[in-house]
Amino acid sequence: FKSNYTSNLLVLCKLCGKVSPRPPGSICPPQPLCDCRANIVEIFQTLVYMNCEPESAYHDKWHVWTTSYLECWIKNPEHATWLTDPQKERRLLDRLQNYSISS
Repeated sequence: FKSNYTSNLLVLCKLCGKVSPRPPGSICPPQPLCDCRANIVEIFQTLVYMNCEPESAYHDKWHVWTTSYLECWIKNPEHATWLTDPQKERRLLDRLQNYSISS
């Protein structure tokens, strides 16, 4: 399944959350893992993160750790197309829904 689509955690968490019933763990990441990922992403929206001065951010272990999370998108931007290309997103959503129904 994943070799023809994606194994990207962010993509699968977002799209598996749109499918009901949720496909099994062999296809979709466990919900607690997706919840954790969503909480990490929320950090980027905070004023503390956005307004952190570069000199402070460089020495703050949590700022460095959180920013390193972005590496997944920066290093492999093609994964984002599963969320930005409506045709690819629909194809993956349809596959997830069909897998969910047939399981």
